[in-house]
Amino acid sequence: MATASFKANQRLGRRGQIVSYDIYLAVFVFLILFGAMYLLWQGNLKHLDRERRILEMKYTAVQVADYLVSSPGNPVDWEVNLDPTAVGLASERLLLSESKVAKLPGLYEDGVQKLDYAMAKNYLNIANYDFYLKIESGSSLLFESGKANDSGLFIVSEYPLKEARIAYSRMVQYDNQPALLTLTIYG
Repeated sequence: MATASFKANQRLGRRGQIVSYDIYLAVFVFLILFGAMYLLWQGNLKHLDRERRILEMKYTAVQVADYLVSSPGNPVDWEVNLDPTAVGLASERLLLSESKVAKLPGLYEDGVQKLDYAMAKNYLNIANYDFYLKIESGSSLLFESGKANDSGLFIVSEYPLKEARIAYSRMVQYDNQPALLTLTIYG
């Protein structure tokens, strides 16, 4: 009887070893699948974060452009002392004030005091982004503003294309003619 019990234990022992190989294989396959799922998840998170950032930039561009063309700013005569709490360009809705537009940062002009680029970003509530604003009528460029480099080129033209840029345009009246104001936010 002792021999039968010993043989039964040997068979169970062998089966236990086969099961342990199955467990090793199952754990290995599980780790491979878990690693693949983790990598896919991380890729999706990066994509979702980029999409969220683009949507945030679109929302910001629309809000800022609409505010610029529909509000005179705060105080209403901010262009006189260059001490605004909010920058607006309109003397009336969709009618831009030339004196306010001229005070936006951009290329240097002798004797013309303008807002500093960093201050303008702060007043426009876009401190996280850079901006470029242009006003054009037909094929002629009437005004442009933004971050300029030393050679007088606006940096938006040098910004890498892989980064997000959002442009939003509004039809306005400027210099007694219909014009297109385009605000580009990037960064």
